[in-house]
Amino acid sequence: AAQTPNLDPNTPDNKPVPNVTFDFVFPGVTPAHYAIAVDSTRRAAYRADDLPPTEKNPGEPYIEKFTISDATRTRIFELTKQANYFKGKYDYTKSRIANTGTKTLTYSEGPIEPFGHPTNGVRSETVYNWSENPAIQQLTQIFEAISNTFELGRKLNHLRRFDKLGLDEALKQGEEMAKDNRLLELQAIAPVLQQVANDYDVMHIARQRAEHLLKLAGTPSAASQAGGL
Repeated sequence: AAQTPNLDPNTPDNKPVPNVTFDFVFPGVTPAHYAIAVDSTRRAAYRADDLPPTEKNPGEPYIEKFTISDATRTRIFELTKQANYFKGKYDYTKSRIANTGTKTLTYSEGPIEPFGHPTNGVRSETVYNWSENPAIQQLTQIFEAISNTFELGRKLNHLRRFDKLGLDEALKQGEEMAKDNRLLELQAIAPVLQQVANDYDVMHIARQRAEHLLKLAGTPSAASQAGGL
C-alpha cells in the first residue's frame, strides 16, 4: 500500500481542499520508496523509506513537512488539470521499455490520511512506469526534483555529523543538479545549508558551495549577509 505523508487533517476553516500526491516505488534504489503530498493552500510533506514499506516491515520513514512555493504549487495544479485530474490510463504500453519505478499520481479533494485514504471519497489516480503524456512527464520531473532536494538535505545532515570532509563533493553534486534543473524547492533544506555555510570547521570551498545553493533558494546565509563569506 502506498504510504502518503500526512498533511494536517483540516484547513483553518475546516473545509476540504484539493490535494495532489506522487508516490514512487523502485526496490533496489535509494530511497526505494518516497511520496510527496501537496495541497492547494501550499502545505506539503515529503516521506522517504530506504526499503519498500510493507505491513511486516514498515521501516523508519524520513518525513518532512514544508511550505511549497506558490509557483510550484500553481504549476502542479495546472498540470493536474491538463492531465484531467488523472482520470484515465497514462502508462505507456505500445512497446516494452525499461522499468524506472512504479509511480502513482493521485488527486483528491479533502485531507489525506496515512496510507493515502482520502476522508471524503473524491479521488482519482493513475499508475505508470513511464508516460508519453506531456503533463504527466512534467509532474514526474517536478516531484523527482523535490525528492532530489530532500535527499540532498538528508545527505548533508549525515555528512555534517559524521564526515565533514565529504561535504564538498556532495555540495558540488548539488550545484550540478541545480544547474540541470534537477533540484526544486531548495528553501525546504535551507536550515542545513545555513548550518554548513556558517560552520567554520567545514572546508571553505564547501561553505561557499552551500552559500551558492542558499542564494539559489533565495535565503542567503547570515555569514554572507555579514560579509563573512
